[in-house]
Amino acid sequence: MCTEVVRRYHDTGPFRFRGRTGGTAPIWWTPTDKLTVKLSYFQEREEHVLVLLNGKATDQKYESLGGGIEKGEFGGTFKGIFDPATATSFRWTSWKRVRRQRMAIFAYCVDRAHSRYVVASGAPGDVQQAVVAFHGEMEVDRETVTL
Repeated sequence: MCTEVVRRYHDTGPFRFRGRTGGTAPIWWTPTDKLTVKLSYFQEREEHVLVLLNGKATDQKYESLGGGIEKGEFGGTFKGIFDPATATSFRWTSWKRVRRQRMAIFAYCVDRAHSRYVVASGAPGDVQQAVVAFHGEMEVDRETVTL
């Protein structure tokens, strides 16, 4: 079980175009919302429960949100982080205490060249997708981890 924080954005800038010099017009990203989700993964099944929407408690269902949401990728992504083929880089950052347990905090990063994480968006028949790099932090319970 973990807490996932998702910050969503939309493009409000000019359309992309190639000029005579080969340059591209800038793309402007504007924050849309911030989702705080309780995410559990058990027996290869995920459950997402929206807890906060823009920092405020909500009863709204995760599945009812408009825009891009992810589902079913946590377990696969988590496995992928530890797959040697992804060449994930790990960096210890600090210790902290959570409910009296000492936790080691690690930052991780998977570059685009080694990633298998695909983001897709669009209407049926006009879906665009891209393989993207990703990064994050994980807290490891020192008392229960086995190496």
